[in-house]
Amino acid sequence: MKRWMIWLAVCLTALLAGCSASGAETVLAEDPVMEPRARAEEPLAGEPAEGEAIRYMVDIVNWSKNTLSEEGVLLVSSNLQIPELTAWREDGTAVLEPATPQEERAAAVVETNNQRRERWAVAVELQNITAAAEARWRAQQESENKGIWILEYSLDLDSSVYQTDRMVSVAGTYRSFTGGAHEGTMLLSWNYDLTTGTFFDASMLAEDGPAFLADVKDELYRQANAPHDTWSLLGGNLNGYIPAMDYWTGYENTLANWSSYAVSFNEEGMTVGFSPYELSTYAAGPQIFEISYDWLRPRLSQQGLITLGLAEPEQ
Repeated sequence: MKRWMIWLAVCLTALLAGCSASGAETVLAEDPVMEPRARAEEPLAGEPAEGEAIRYMVDIVNWSKNTLSEEGVLLVSSNLQIPELTAWREDGTAVLEPATPQEERAAAVVETNNQRRERWAVAVELQNITAAAEARWRAQQESENKGIWILEYSLDLDSSVYQTDRMVSVAGTYRSFTGGAHEGTMLLSWNYDLTTGTFFDASMLAEDGPAFLADVKDELYRQANAPHDTWSLLGGNLNGYIPAMDYWTGYENTLANWSSYAVSFNEEGMTVGFSPYELSTYAAGPQIFEISYDWLRPRLSQQGLITLGLAEPEQ
């Protein structure tokens, strides 16, 4: 199923204030900012100026937050790895106060990438999970289990980044625990074009977008139905997914919509990931498919090859 996160119009500070309105103490580091699988947007106006080289870098920033009850009991812990984009001049100084049109454009590229995360659902998830934890704590104070809080709720995000001169690709695993039988797990991804300042869908890199979508679906189907020499329900197989015979009925429709799921790039090629329950049971774990650049190359446009660092731009 296609699952897009809702873009939020309210700022993170207001949301976090709402989280603590009931009296719980909020211990906050820096504001978290992130959004998965964003749609392509209108590019930033203007083209990069000649002779003014700007270099972009992505660092993983560790963000943490604890929410306490009025009694000082830890209700929610959150630990997130946040990718943060910065722009740098040739002399090694960061573009913090743009001094040229090119630097202004670079600052806009950075702002578009980083501000997007301020609208991500982490803020809403944090608000909701905190409200749920507080409600459970209050209920326990009114029951025979008063004062007992066995295990706090939690939110965690692990991220990895792949970058070329023209784009940044982020893959993340988002986990939440709210006292159930097991934690919830969701694979996230987003791909950002540094030259246009937009998030993009993988099919936009292809020579023929519709054909590319169909070809990747067929390749995922082929991999899922290939012989699996090593497999177990709990451990998966060496390829990162279980046989298609153990997928839900109608899994072909999910594979056909692959670009709506967690699609990212790395040194080896393109990764298409499906969270638990999207193709099979929770016990089966995430279903992660790898498609090599050798397979991708003949299907990509020249601009797509350049974006992925597989070809040099024309001079």
